[in-house]
Amino acid sequence: MKKLLPLLALLIFFESKAQTFKKTDPETGQPIIEDCPPINKTSTTPRASNNPLSIYTCCNIPVTATDVYAENAGITSAEKQMVREFVESCRPFLNKFYAIYFFLGGKFYAHKVNFMNPFDNEYAFSLQFPNKATHDEEGVFFDGAKAQFANTQIMPALMVDANVGASYYLLNSIPGGTIISNGTGTFSIWKRDNDGKAYGYIAGSTAGAPVPDTRGFGTIQRNGNTIEVFNAGTLAAVINPAALDNFTSELPIKLSQNYANPQSNSLRWAFAAIHQTLTAAEQTTLYNAVELIQVKKGRDIPQ
Repeated sequence: MKKLLPLLALLIFFESKAQTFKKTDPETGQPIIEDCPPINKTSTTPRASNNPLSIYTCCNIPVTATDVYAENAGITSAEKQMVREFVESCRPFLNKFYAIYFFLGGKFYAHKVNFMNPFDNEYAFSLQFPNKATHDEEGVFFDGAKAQFANTQIMPALMVDANVGASYYLLNSIPGGTIISNGTGTFSIWKRDNDGKAYGYIAGSTAGAPVPDTRGFGTIQRNGNTIEVFNAGTLAAVINPAALDNFTSELPIKLSQNYANPQSNSLRWAFAAIHQTLTAAEQTTLYNAVELIQVKKGRDIPQ
């Protein structure tokens, strides 16, 4: 028994020392052990590195969404920190999102990844650019003359109900053109060429209801029988009446530019998200979180 005591003491020492390496992950609240050996997994998403995806998953400790997103999108450590801060702010209502596209990284493979399911396949709502697009540090630009768009692969019919919305952050002015649409009017935000005004429609509302501004951060969403429009996190317009209607369209939601009258310098997408209805407080929090990213990227615009 006496011979076992030194060994027992040594084990206790190593156990106590191991505790000093534990940290709490800010997203999951779970402990992280820094010297945990990596388990290699592969991903079909092209990344800045050709190395397989290394995820620290020992001891049944979950890897965070930010870890996987940052690896698959190939973003910088500074951009990863921006995403982590966004998550910290929006954590209480992140479960309401179907997709979040940060448009960080400056490359198409970085821009296509959906933070909510950061893998490259249609079931993860990874963006597809069938006619290509321009990708840089400012975000994504679609050339209407080339019929460019991003397919979210999110069909309105797959959503829980009609209480959904879309948020966006757009740079520059928008002389005209579709912003978010599934092509049927079931889920659309657009800006008409003939009067330069923005319009929105979500399942059951009166078509052609005006959206006050489509520059910078904005949201259009259904809230019961009301269509709400938010600009810079503040309720800017209420569109009534809007008969509650289920989504029946099988056409996916797309991010795009005007095909009929393309504008060469109309907009850059700096953020996009498809989500369930958010409360006024959640809208303000979301705006502040998105705006902080744009400020740190040096691409925020006055609103």
